[in-house]
Amino acid sequence: MRNRIKIYFSLIVGIIFLFFLNLKGVGGQVKIDHSGQSKIDVYEWSNIIADEANKKGVTLVVDGNVIPKTECDTYINENRELMLAADSLTDIFQCSYRLYNQKKLVIEKGETRLIANVNSATVEINDVVTNLSSKIEIKEGTIYVPADILATGFSYAYVFNVVNNEASLINTKNAEKIIPTKYDYRTDGRMGMVKDQESHSTCWAFAALTALESTILPDRVRDYSEKNMTLNNGYLVSLMSGGDYSMAMSYLAAWRGPILEDSEVGYGAYDTPTDVMPDVHVQEIQLIKGKDLDAIKKAAFLYGGVETSIYMAIDANNLDSYYFNKENNAYCYMGIDRPNHEVVIIGWDDNYSKNNFNFTPEGDGAFICQNSWGENFGEKGVFYVSYYDSNIGMNNVIYTGVESNDNYDNIYQTDICGLVGHMGYESEEAYFANAYTAISDEILEAVSFYATEKNTEYEIFFVDNFENTEDFSKKYFVKRGTFTNAGYYTVKLDREIKLDAGKKYAVVVRIKSPNAVRPVAIEYVASYETSNVDISDGEGYISYKGKIWERVEETKQCNICLKMFTNNR
Repeated sequence: MRNRIKIYFSLIVGIIFLFFLNLKGVGGQVKIDHSGQSKIDVYEWSNIIADEANKKGVTLVVDGNVIPKTECDTYINENRELMLAADSLTDIFQCSYRLYNQKKLVIEKGETRLIANVNSATVEINDVVTNLSSKIEIKEGTIYVPADILATGFSYAYVFNVVNNEASLINTKNAEKIIPTKYDYRTDGRMGMVKDQESHSTCWAFAALTALESTILPDRVRDYSEKNMTLNNGYLVSLMSGGDYSMAMSYLAAWRGPILEDSEVGYGAYDTPTDVMPDVHVQEIQLIKGKDLDAIKKAAFLYGGVETSIYMAIDANNLDSYYFNKENNAYCYMGIDRPNHEVVIIGWDDNYSKNNFNFTPEGDGAFICQNSWGENFGEKGVFYVSYYDSNIGMNNVIYTGVESNDNYDNIYQTDICGLVGHMGYESEEAYFANAYTAISDEILEAVSFYATEKNTEYEIFFVDNFENTEDFSKKYFVKRGTFTNAGYYTVKLDREIKLDAGKKYAVVVRIKSPNAVRPVAIEYVASYETSNVDISDGEGYISYKGKIWERVEETKQCNICLKMFTNNR
């Protein structure tokens, strides 16, 4: 009798559940209509379904693309509203997202500017106050915004499929511009302090750290040491030697910095600490294609200041120059000289008049650039460079992956000087590997390497208990992906790989870089500046098809640029 009652009860519950789903329409979809004011479908979710959704984990689909759970944290709140981690707004939804004093959020896309506060359901969209369906929340230190914020402010249609536990967001204005016609860090709290390199040839270090500092603004205000970047980067250079962005990249990728300017207290003019923990760990640095003005603007809008190179035909002590209009602080060089100075793009104005320059370029438009000559130059350290300048936007660096300095316990590396050169087989494809011996019982969390061209494809493999090249035949697949831009990237692994103290392991990467003939980044002695390179500390390998391998320290006198990041078990 009891069993019969249980069966009847289960049938009744099932019928009610099916009836509930039918109320939602085909596929059990819950829809939010955003034609005008946000309205939630009259049939609300039950708390049971919300709890089940959180247990299973919501699958997020944006414009038809499934977003890996590692890239966007989501949950269903007590109002049965889909909540998205705010830090996913930049990469996934192409919104400029900034947090002020852990309280105020500013979210922008195109000409739309949305201002909201944590623990509030009221937002201001282009000066018009609107109510959201749920409050912005903080949960375990992460800020979450309701999906309604994207629908209300940025024209996304939102559907939740109860059966598949899938949230789908579709941009109904896909052709809408991501970047506005004018943008200026100075009016948005994103510009760092203006510094003065004085008589030193360190503009490259000032530009790199100014760009990095702007990336973490406004939430964190930092003043990093340019002297430490110059003297502690692995290269044999001085404060008067000059340098370039590749030195900055290697310094940051190797965790030798950045360190705070205060850490220099007690040191002289030409020495610097080498044992100070970096304030942050830079795990990703992208190189934007030359003269792709829209890509440069998008990078500055979404991430931070863009480090770039120009030919500066001005003396810091004498601003008289044919190329510089002192009255308008407007600069445009049209010539064949190669870049000799680094600055940071902190904004732009598509309508900046071409008549503001000493001679008239082809059209309007200028980048707003921050210099390193102190506040007496330009508009308190800032000047305008025409889009038509010969060099502006040719070499562009953006620091897109800035993480806390406790993100990983250990870094395994042999390439302190980073990308010095390239190696390959006159083909866009190659395999490369590094073998490391685990210091302790650890978990492999991520690996990093360089993409030397745009749209680089990669596959990562792992070899357990590595002894010699024959063991490459037992490598197993871990992860694959694509990098849109060239640069330095850290790839977080999706599976747990345990390492035992004293055992040797190999990380293998198959890389395919369109238009490259030597796609593998290497470190070697290329000049006096890199004469400190040590190839005795590495065990790197390269192969054309992954079958026949050669030890690069022995055959090519170089190190492979492939790092490994672990946490202690």
